[in-house]
Amino acid sequence: MAGRVQRAPLRYRLRFEVRKKIMHEWPGMFKNIPCFLLGCGPSLNCLEEYAEELEDFYFTIGVNRAYKMLTPNILFFQDASVYTKNIEEQEEIDELARDSLILCRKNCCKALPRLEYRQIVGEWDFHQNLLRLHGSRTATPLLFQIACNLGFNPIIFAGVDCAKQGENFFGPTKLHLDTFVDRTTEGLLWCKEQAVKLKKEIICCSDNEILPYTPIEQVMTRLEENVNSREVFMNKLRIS
Repeated sequence: MAGRVQRAPLRYRLRFEVRKKIMHEWPGMFKNIPCFLLGCGPSLNCLEEYAEELEDFYFTIGVNRAYKMLTPNILFFQDASVYTKNIEEQEEIDELARDSLILCRKNCCKALPRLEYRQIVGEWDFHQNLLRLHGSRTATPLLFQIACNLGFNPIIFAGVDCAKQGENFFGPTKLHLDTFVDRTTEGLLWCKEQAVKLKKEIICCSDNEILPYTPIEQVMTRLEENVNSREVFMNKLRIS
């Protein structure tokens, strides 16, 4: 972090009273503002040095155990076992729910203040209702649907690897290892195709051989140079 501009903390968290607002009234609100999508793959570790900065100044959407790296603005559960199978993790997520919007499938986290999304089985697709997500098999296209519908651009991927090897954040989740790489690859290819159609820029900090790799240091330098985008974002999020 040496040489970085020192800024006063402007930490923002999604309060419970605005949670429905963000999903129902904010589509397109964050046009041309960057967003980080956080998977659970080994490349999520590249954010460790920047975790506090990301929490303070950028919008993040994490899936399952990505919260162990940083507190995301939206924590998305596709795997119910993250919350239901481990008492220690339940306590962590209960604490996290004070700051993050928990977005999960019906009956996934009954004890938490949360929003429940409806998952439409079939091909990945977009719907103007942010609580209707199309497709299954892997979470990345679902997070991408949320980010696109909220208007974010560019969309930065981290922890989105086509492999489970290395220090990762999957935990004891029972992955079907024989199909894991194939499902992840299919999801990334769909995101890549949709980004072209929607004129969205994907910046990938994961070396997955599907999307061009960009080191996180370059990403953060570029984002810090765009001060106007960050200030617009922070102004939009100043909700009492």
